[in-house]
Amino acid sequence: MKKVLLSGIIILSLFLIVGCKNKEIKEVDSPEVIELEGNPTTGYEWTCVAKDEKIAKVESIFKPDETTSAITGEGGTYLFTVTGLKEGKTTITCKYARNWEKTDNDEERNYNVIVDKNLKVSIEENNN
Repeated sequence: MKKVLLSGIIILSLFLIVGCKNKEIKEVDSPEVIELEGNPTTGYEWTCVAKDEKIAKVESIFKPDETTSAITGEGGTYLFTVTGLKEGKTTITCKYARNWEKTDNDEERNYNVIVDKNLKVSIEENNN
């Protein structure tokens, strides 16, 4: 009985090893990050959107500046993590504005994004 059980385990292990060798394993590089300074207590916030959301995903967090005292109205850094979803090129548009009004203080930045076949993300600011 032990020999039969041991033989079954060995055969199953061989099938698993052969099956794993046939599958291609893709290595995904860590996502890239766009960092933009801002102060949401003024009502202004950065928002970034990919033109083609099937190529790249954009996620955001706000990191307040480190301080030794609790200061109201302190700024910080918006961190936009860009993760490649499929190979291709797209543009990310970032806007610093109040969502309820349009003013001369609004700012816009554009970034060219390339995602390669391994889903590695390259970002370059488009100054045009």
